[in-house]
Amino acid sequence: MARAMLEGVEGFEVTEVAEPSANAAVALVRAETCAGCYRVSVTDRTVTIEGDAPSGLAYGLTEVLEAQGYRFPHPFRTIEPDHDSAWPPTIEPGERSPAIAKRGLQLHTLHPIEALEPFLVPGEENGERARTILTWMVRHRASFAQWVLLDDVQGNGPDFEERWRAHQTAIVDHATDLGVDVGVAIQLFGASNLQRAFDLVDDPELSESERDAEIRRRLQLLSGLGLSEVNVNFGEFSGEEPDFFVSELERAVRLVRDELGDVTVSATIHVGDSEEQKVVYMDQELIYYFLVQFVAEPLVPWVHTVMWYGLEDPAGGVYHHDDFREHRELIVEKMAAGEPVVYFPETAYWVAWDNSVPMYAPIYARARAADLAFLAAQPGELHGHVIFSSGWEWGYWQNDLVSLRGSYERQPQWTDHLQGIYEGRDADRLLDQLAELAALQHRELVLGELSPYLAGRDNVIEIGFMMGIVGQPDRVEPAQVSDLSADERAAYEANAAALGALATEAEALAESVRALELADDRWSREIRDGFELFALRARFVATFHAALADGTAGDGTLDALDAILEEAQSVVDRRHDELHYPDPEAILATRRRNPSLYRYGYLREADTLCFWHRERAKVAVALGQTERVPACVL
Repeated sequence: MARAMLEGVEGFEVTEVAEPSANAAVALVRAETCAGCYRVSVTDRTVTIEGDAPSGLAYGLTEVLEAQGYRFPHPFRTIEPDHDSAWPPTIEPGERSPAIAKRGLQLHTLHPIEALEPFLVPGEENGERARTILTWMVRHRASFAQWVLLDDVQGNGPDFEERWRAHQTAIVDHATDLGVDVGVAIQLFGASNLQRAFDLVDDPELSESERDAEIRRRLQLLSGLGLSEVNVNFGEFSGEEPDFFVSELERAVRLVRDELGDVTVSATIHVGDSEEQKVVYMDQELIYYFLVQFVAEPLVPWVHTVMWYGLEDPAGGVYHHDDFREHRELIVEKMAAGEPVVYFPETAYWVAWDNSVPMYAPIYARARAADLAFLAAQPGELHGHVIFSSGWEWGYWQNDLVSLRGSYERQPQWTDHLQGIYEGRDADRLLDQLAELAALQHRELVLGELSPYLAGRDNVIEIGFMMGIVGQPDRVEPAQVSDLSADERAAYEANAAALGALATEAEALAESVRALELADDRWSREIRDGFELFALRARFVATFHAALADGTAGDGTLDALDAILEEAQSVVDRRHDELHYPDPEAILATRRRNPSLYRYGYLREADTLCFWHRERAKVAVALGQTERVPACVL
């Protein structure tokens, strides 16, 4: 454990001893205490950490490193102090204990994000990167890690299966050494498997005995890996008949335990409030995914919400939801009954919504902190808080860091978890500005329902709207403006005015951040770029919607959009020249072989501002010009 936690750190002598010792700079003492708990004491020249091994000791050692000036913002970037710190460091003595027992990330490796190849593609370098990610998670107090398995392991032959299993085993072993429990996410029904997930049943027409045999065969690929949990998912936008769903999930739970032994089995309660996704079961009308509650086998519900909407927020029509009331009430009900339940929200929604636009979105960190505060005020205890993680560039590492830290220990302000990362005379003021930007985004994007106007939107999403398949909330498109009714036009004009006001406030914040005295380092440059690009995004959409709303749109509008696009591209170029991930091609590639559905990097469209160009082309078409509209698929 100590060796992994000291990776990239120089000059530390750490000794594991049976009892507190004055003969070591840092003494790690195993103690009988709660999981993830530790106590820090400082005497003369020795810092002693007594705690649960290995996780409590790992957390304590991280606290010592941070007291010396080290910070671990991104999995692949460590901040080292630029001066010799006094020893022993100033640390408040006392006990630390986690607010929530299960704290972690689901690395959503269905998507072409940083974690995809390290966790799913066998290879020495990938394995090392996976271990680096896990170590970073532990530094931010994670006790649980999960990744989504893909279908590539099935049907690739015994040689690949052997290498794949060896790769998985090595990663799980490293996690175990750090005190991290490991789960994998799989899918039950192949019929609703839209993203090449590892599924258990492809053909629902098989007989029961044939289904049993098929499920057992596939589960044998996971046997002996050292997993502590299997999370079962059911796809999106489609489903099976309720009786079949319940009986097949019960079958899957039994077979998972038969094949994998004493593992926790959980199931994700997704979102989706369309009429087609509602069912009647046991005389109750409910959202399809809530059928999980009726499974007789022991099963832990993971209650999922999406995007930057919080448990108490309006949801603006996302996945047909006005809000996430049903999801919130289920969590509260389970907590009050003393039953295990995991809250499973997001810190990025890669598909044409935020970081692929790109758009800097600290609103996620704010939303997750607000959700934790709400749940902490409810009767009972929340068993788990696991984050759906889908990308770390453009400052999105902040969202995961704040969510992990907040799951372990409450702070007066969510930005307190970022203390020490930004340097310079105005570092504290920067965190205030960060909180202001997140509050502005919440007020206007969520409460003001402007989210769909700032988000991207591609061909696939528009086809989905025509078919009644809704992920994003809807918005008025340029071609629709001329056909709006009087009431619709009044609402549209109000939104256009609100977009203009949002842009003005965002520009003022970006200007104030540019004026701050901060260190000239990658962290200050990244956050300045984030503020600037959000302001440019807001001004871009405000410009053409205002012109369309008041009937002044013309060539001058297109010229104004081109000027903003040029400025925005310069910001993107700066940022993408200074990405954190050591293999930028993996996340920027327009074409790249990988086991996911998406054979490219998640920042592909961000790199060229495709969603912006798509909107500019739509405005041109609405003005009667002939222009090709980019597809920007996902």
